[in-house]
Amino acid sequence: MSKFLIISDTHAFAPSPSAGKPSLLEVSHTARTNMIREIAKVLEDDGVCPDWIVCPGDLGDKASPEGQAFVWAELNALKQKVGARFLIGAAGNHDLDSRFVNSAFDPLANIKALKPPFPGITDVDCDKYWSRHYSVYDNEICRIVNINSSAFHGYGKETGTPKEFEHGRVSEATINNIVEEVKSKEYPVNILITHHHIVSNEHIYADEYSEMRGGSRLMHRLTDATKSSWIVIHGHLHYPELDYGRGSALAPVVLSAGSASAHHYGGSSESPQIRSIS
Repeated sequence: MSKFLIISDTHAFAPSPSAGKPSLLEVSHTARTNMIREIAKVLEDDGVCPDWIVCPGDLGDKASPEGQAFVWAELNALKQKVGARFLIGAAGNHDLDSRFVNSAFDPLANIKALKPPFPGITDVDCDKYWSRHYSVYDNEICRIVNINSSAFHGYGKETGTPKEFEHGRVSEATINNIVEEVKSKEYPVNILITHHHIVSNEHIYADEYSEMRGGSRLMHRLTDATKSSWIVIHGHLHYPELDYGRGSALAPVVLSAGSASAHHYGGSSESPQIRSIS
């Protein structure tokens, strides 16, 4: 069975007197606090060697080019250090410059400029992820569908509530393409990677509207096509939890990855003080 190391919502930031500290991960090669680098020692102590390293989005805070480049480089270095075979990411709402702070016209400019190409693994995988909003990776053990749930940030409506960049989305065309691709072959394990959660998590946040639009329909279509339950791994909520999604006997197992470096201000499921903001 493949082993997965999940590092989500790092929200790395470049030091600035006016910006404050939105997370615990500062863009620095000398800072004493770098939780990504510490992971290698933890894995070594526990005798664990992951096959996959997965980052379900929000590498840099507020589309910080420095934060994105820093985290992607750190993750690639970690991959080499621990001997993982693969590293893949998913684009989060903070990874797209939907407010056009760094570009006047291209919300994808910085995240697509990362080297090695984001979200991994090959150039073909990356091109498909950005052009068709998903990629599929497989081996003899499992199949992974990686969805860009932030695909329309910076391109959708900017008025009304909620705005397009305040939630995820998977289009009907993307759902159809994924279903057509996965239905032709069976795998023992099927995994969906995405930044946004597939259904609203109102048991975590009372006012919750940032889920992936079309996410529930996607999962029903996938389970119908493969006649199997799926494992969903997502970020965004900054809340670690293992739960089931909607469905009958084939309801997906859903892992909310939490955040590797977000500030925790306390709170409860009835009145939480942490969440992923656009």
